[in-house]
Amino acid sequence: MSDTILLDSIRPLNGTVTATDGASGTVNVGWSGFSDASSGLDGYKVVYRVGSAPSTCTSGTVAGDHASGSSLAVSGLVSGTSYGFRVCAYDVAGNLSSGTGPPVAP
Repeated sequence: MSDTILLDSIRPLNGTVTATDGASGTVNVGWSGFSDASSGLDGYKVVYRVGSAPSTCTSGTVAGDHASGSSLAVSGLVSGTSYGFRVCAYDVAGNLSSGTGPPVAP
């Protein structure tokens, strides 16, 4: 008897991200087009920081980890301050995409 084990070490592909002002102190972050041909997508990680977007999804403040759906309302932000966001996709095997972000959101 024999078994076959497939190792998925391929990161998901990045999609596009948008950020729009919501209610006072809230930014609505939306994403689409992320994909994974191997094990399939499992969720998304959303990070942010004041000013420009974090360079990776392992830096910055985590707004959502393994978020589902295609958007996240990030609240508790300071009105009038610019924030940068980055969204990365997880696949079922736990691989994290390099991520992408929108322009700086006011």
